[in-house]
Amino acid sequence: MTSTNIYQSKVILNYLKYIASTLLVCLYAQNAISANLEESNWFGDMHYYSYSEPSAGVQDNSRLPAITLGYKNNQGLRIADNSKKITGNYEVSLIPTRYTGSGTSDSYYSKFLAEIYTPIRNTTYIGLGYRNLYDHFGFGTTSTGYAGYDRLSQYIYLPVGAYYTTTNGVFKTQMNLLLRGKQTSYLSQISGYKNNIQNTQKNGYGFDFSYIPNTAKWEIYWRYWEIGSSDTSASYYSTGALNGYYLEPANKTNEFGMRFAF
Repeated sequence: MTSTNIYQSKVILNYLKYIASTLLVCLYAQNAISANLEESNWFGDMHYYSYSEPSAGVQDNSRLPAITLGYKNNQGLRIADNSKKITGNYEVSLIPTRYTGSGTSDSYYSKFLAEIYTPIRNTTYIGLGYRNLYDHFGFGTTSTGYAGYDRLSQYIYLPVGAYYTTTNGVFKTQMNLLLRGKQTSYLSQISGYKNNIQNTQKNGYGFDFSYIPNTAKWEIYWRYWEIGSSDTSASYYSTGALNGYYLEPANKTNEFGMRFAF
């Protein structure tokens, strides 16, 4: 199978995944309107995704609404008594994106996110988080002929947050402190390149804000990440000659969305 055929097969497969995810969200839409986020732990969401590397002039933005299916059990963190316990949040997402930089190209991201929390005092908590984001762009090319490759982004981080209850609803504020990030670039998918490279990120932080009204039928949220530049890693041509040293530039990620219980 040629590289072009491999890329086309991947695009078709990911597109089918996107359609299936969209149908699942639509299937539960009626329940979402009436379900209560305080009573149901399963949720679906649709959100906008934006990633940028300001120094490199690179952007990846949603070209279609991103779809998430997830499970969370955070109700125990909102009460100040002895019934609190370890809780968590787990999500899988499919994100159709459009790359802009060395030309343009359409691609797909898949994401898995898991966070566990333990209460500290009153409605404050601390936890541990893992975020896995995969860019399925291998064997493709941009509009200017730039060869693409798959990229894997992994974060391990420390979430610290609190819930605030008002007469109108519940606000959640959370800060995410990056413990370690690892970026894997599958350069070997490009003809003439020998090895994949990995870059380590040590500096970064993020925020997570959300709001659930008293009706608890929906939730709006904003997630933000700002990550510093990584270390460098050597890349080699298939001949064994040094291609150069590469780093992951400082970058920013924004997600705006709405969740519905089902």
